[in-house]
Amino acid sequence: MREGENALPYILTFRDIYLAPFYIIILYMVVFYWRHRYCKNNPGAVYIMPAFIIKMVCCVAMSLLFNFYYGYGDTFGYFTGAGQIRNAFLDHPKYALELIFKHGIDCSPKALEHFEFLTGPQFDFTESNNMIRIAGVVSIAGMGAYLPMACILATLGLIGVWNIYKVFYSEFPKYYSKIAIACLFAPSAMLWSSGVIKDTVCIFALGLCVSAMYNLLKGRHFIRSIIGGVAGAVLLLLLKDYLFITFITALAFVFFYFKLIKNEKPVVKYGSRALTVIGLIGFIFWYSNNSGYVAEAFFEGFQKKTEVLQTAMTQTNEEHGGSGYTIANVDDTSPLGILRSFFISLGTTYFRPFLWECRNPIMFFNALESFAVLLLFLYLLVKTKFYGFFTFAFSNQVLLFAFLYAIMLGALVGFVSFNFGTLVRYKMPLVPLLYTYLVLLYEKTREKHHSLPEPAV
Repeated sequence: MREGENALPYILTFRDIYLAPFYIIILYMVVFYWRHRYCKNNPGAVYIMPAFIIKMVCCVAMSLLFNFYYGYGDTFGYFTGAGQIRNAFLDHPKYALELIFKHGIDCSPKALEHFEFLTGPQFDFTESNNMIRIAGVVSIAGMGAYLPMACILATLGLIGVWNIYKVFYSEFPKYYSKIAIACLFAPSAMLWSSGVIKDTVCIFALGLCVSAMYNLLKGRHFIRSIIGGVAGAVLLLLLKDYLFITFITALAFVFFYFKLIKNEKPVVKYGSRALTVIGLIGFIFWYSNNSGYVAEAFFEGFQKKTEVLQTAMTQTNEEHGGSGYTIANVDDTSPLGILRSFFISLGTTYFRPFLWECRNPIMFFNALESFAVLLLFLYLLVKTKFYGFFTFAFSNQVLLFAFLYAIMLGALVGFVSFNFGTLVRYKMPLVPLLYTYLVLLYEKTREKHHSLPEPAV
């Protein structure tokens, strides 16, 4: 135990040294069988085992970073609470089931005897406490050691990203290797979905939702897709509901555009377009007459929360030497101000930290990745003459979903992070979708350029 009355125990112990190799070997065998049994007809299956090995390396690296470099973080609380749920299970499974499925105030005194991390009233169904419950189940399977728990969750995270990969591969099989690099091996996504943290479970859940969405749109695997989609939705709602809201919003727009706006029946197509134009005009007219009310009812609350977050993060950064940032003019609720803040937030999520903002080696590697994305982004804007960068999304349902999800989530996390370490975690779910979109656009642009006839001499 570290110094301080409320300090949490270190996450790594001697047991991790001999348990981690055992679990990695078992998980390797499971993934190998799963690849051979269910993925043998997919040429991208050759990337599964390399991705798994890198994932396990990331697990060890993240565990060492949390334990010896950061020394604090959400993962310490999740691990501590999960271990106490496991202790309750070892006494009697019914005590663990109480802690997992009941509110703390409804648990029996005997069950709470094993759970000292939070009191009954505090152990409610908030997102962090839900993660403790999920980690508790994993702790039972991982013998209460951190590295086995991280390896199990990281394997689930890899399955989630693989589900996203399969969707892109189904639409663009010609580029299976390029999609694999962008989707499976994105450095930030690979690293920040390899620990006992909410983000690891969320990328697994998002993969279930994306795969279910695609299969239902294609009219196949109905029962399996419903089960997977519901499971993914429940996990997202339990841990990070805004990820599911963003998912549903992007999906609704895709459905509206391709099923109504692009419908082959003239009545549906032109009728929906007319209603869209009328709706936009009506909204603009209504907003122009009620902008004060909208600002007071909606934006002021968001503005206050944003200012509180900025102040808290700034104070934390000053006290602990963190790497923070601020979004300027968040109090400007005019249409132009909102639009400006939207693009600033989006640019922050995609392209920061900049190289000159680095304060430690870990941030430097994040900055290198962001800088590479910035260069590719600028290159594609030039090559596609700007408008092509956006019109490419409307050529395919999967591309439009990926584009919209990355835009909406990118703008959101840029507003609420205010710390580059937090930012790289929060943006992780959009990374496979955004990077794959950029890589596919790059390949299409390159092919178009090479297909142009040679100039006459």
